[in-house]
Amino acid sequence: MVVSTFVTDPRNSRYHPASSPPPDLRSVHKEIARFLKRKQRGSPDLVGLSKHEVRTVAGSASREYKERGPADDLVRFLETVGTIIESPTDADLFYFDPDRAPHVEQCCELRKIPSTNYVSVEDRIEGLRQKARAMAANATMEGDADFDTPTGTQRLLPAPPPPAPFQIPDEGQISALPLMELKPLLKRLLDEEAEAQLRADQLIQRRDAAAAAASKVKAILDQKISERRAQAEVMRLEADRLMEEAAKKHDEAVRMAKELEDAT
Repeated sequence: MVVSTFVTDPRNSRYHPASSPPPDLRSVHKEIARFLKRKQRGSPDLVGLSKHEVRTVAGSASREYKERGPADDLVRFLETVGTIIESPTDADLFYFDPDRAPHVEQCCELRKIPSTNYVSVEDRIEGLRQKARAMAANATMEGDADFDTPTGTQRLLPAPPPPAPFQIPDEGQISALPLMELKPLLKRLLDEEAEAQLRADQLIQRRDAAAAAASKVKAILDQKISERRAQAEVMRLEADRLMEEAAKKHDEAVRMAKELEDAT
């Protein structure tokens, strides 16, 4: 099972990241994280929340979701964009992905489609479970003051490795697949192409923005250098004028001294 790109069917939800993002999304995500932190307390394993709990938490985060209709649409939106993940074994159990949430929030602010997550649901949930266990173990070690060296360096568990990226199959692997798996693979590859194109467009935009900014910096730098050179030239001319006047005054003083000497 693979998380796909955003479903654009308007019957799915009234909310859409590019055209109609849900109100107060950041507040909803924060409230879900706080709710799960309280629920997680004392448990070494990953905890989730039911659809009713998602609606209730969303309603406490924003009055927009006090009514059942907007709350249900929000749940469908969160599941579609991947900030909550439905359990493969329980249709009324969802896990929150705090690492995915900031990306979705930023896309909604920019009115963009969130990037596709090519990691399977099972792998994503396992990654969240490992992270929860590591955090619980670290919290336990902090509470017990478990130090493994005389200098007092605290022993922390390493972070779980990131999931492996989606590997594009070669022709032989594609030919070996059964017919029923070809259509999902085609969709995933098209999503991969679209995501790669999006990343390429973003890189081109970043390159163009950097080039434009560099041109502006160069123009300002050239202008400041020209102004500095002009100021230096003015100062040089003024110094030459003062030196010329000083030389004239010196010559005048010498002449007057000589006339005085001749007169005496």
